[in-house]
Amino acid sequence: MKPERTGRGEGMAFFTLILGQLRADRSPAFRLTVADFNERAIRLYRKAGFRETASFTRNDTRFLVMVKKEI
Repeated sequence: MKPERTGRGEGMAFFTLILGQLRADRSPAFRLTVADFNERAIRLYRKAGFRETASFTRNDTRFLVMVKKEI
Protein backbone atom coordinates (compact mmCIF):
# COMPACT_ATOMS: atom_id res chain seq x y z
CA MET A 1 0.00 0.00 0.00
CA LYS A 2 1.27 3.47 -0.80
CA PRO A 3 2.55 5.20 2.33
CA GLU A 4 0.19 8.15 1.86
CA ARG A 5 -2.78 5.74 2.03
CA THR A 6 -1.80 4.17 5.35
CA GLY A 7 -3.53 5.04 8.61
CA ARG A 8 -6.92 5.55 6.95
CA GLY A 9 -8.52 2.25 7.90
CA GLU A 10 -8.15 0.84 4.39
CA GLY A 11 -5.63 -1.87 5.27
CA MET A 12 -8.06 -4.75 5.76
CA ALA A 13 -9.85 -4.10 2.45
CA PHE A 14 -6.50 -3.94 0.65
CA PHE A 15 -5.19 -7.08 2.34
CA THR A 16 -8.46 -8.96 1.70
CA LEU A 17 -8.13 -8.12 -2.00
CA ILE A 18 -4.61 -9.58 -2.03
CA LEU A 19 -5.70 -12.76 -0.21
CA GLY A 20 -8.62 -13.13 -2.63
CA GLN A 21 -6.22 -13.07 -5.56
CA LEU A 22 -4.02 -15.68 -3.89
CA ARG A 23 -7.07 -17.87 -3.21
CA ALA A 24 -7.89 -17.71 -6.91
CA ASP A 25 -4.51 -19.39 -7.45
CA ARG A 26 -5.76 -22.16 -5.11
CA SER A 27 -3.27 -21.55 -2.32
CA PRO A 28 -4.26 -23.74 0.68
CA ALA A 29 -2.22 -21.72 3.17
CA PHE A 30 -0.48 -18.37 3.37
CA ARG A 31 2.83 -17.46 4.98
CA LEU A 32 4.33 -14.03 5.42
CA THR A 33 7.29 -12.44 7.13
CA VAL A 34 7.07 -9.08 8.88
CA ALA A 35 9.52 -7.01 10.94
CA ASP A 36 8.40 -7.06 14.56
CA PHE A 37 8.52 -3.25 14.82
CA ASN A 38 5.73 -3.02 12.23
CA GLU A 39 2.97 -3.16 14.83
CA ARG A 40 0.18 -1.89 12.58
CA ALA A 41 0.85 -4.60 10.00
CA ILE A 42 1.05 -7.30 12.66
CA ARG A 43 -2.27 -6.17 14.13
CA LEU A 44 -3.84 -6.32 10.65
CA TYR A 45 -2.43 -9.78 9.94
CA ARG A 46 -3.69 -11.14 13.28
CA LYS A 47 -7.12 -9.66 12.60
CA ALA A 48 -7.06 -11.44 9.21
CA GLY A 49 -6.41 -14.78 10.95
CA PHE A 50 -2.63 -15.10 10.74
CA ARG A 51 -0.74 -16.58 13.68
CA GLU A 52 2.95 -16.38 14.54
CA THR A 53 4.76 -19.68 13.96
CA ALA A 54 8.42 -18.66 14.15
CA SER A 55 10.79 -15.73 14.42
CA PHE A 56 14.35 -14.93 13.43
CA THR A 57 16.79 -12.06 13.61
CA ARG A 58 18.68 -10.58 10.69
CA ASN A 59 20.93 -7.53 10.92
CA ASP A 60 19.64 -6.66 14.41
CA THR A 61 16.01 -6.75 13.25
CA ARG A 62 13.63 -9.41 14.55
CA PHE A 63 11.15 -10.82 12.04
CA LEU A 64 7.98 -12.83 12.66
CA VAL A 65 6.85 -15.64 10.39
CA MET A 66 3.05 -15.75 10.32
CA VAL A 67 0.78 -18.40 8.78
CA LYS A 68 -2.88 -18.64 7.91
CA LYS A 69 -4.34 -22.00 6.91
CA GLU A 70 -7.48 -21.91 4.82
CA ILE A 71 -10.32 -24.17 5.84
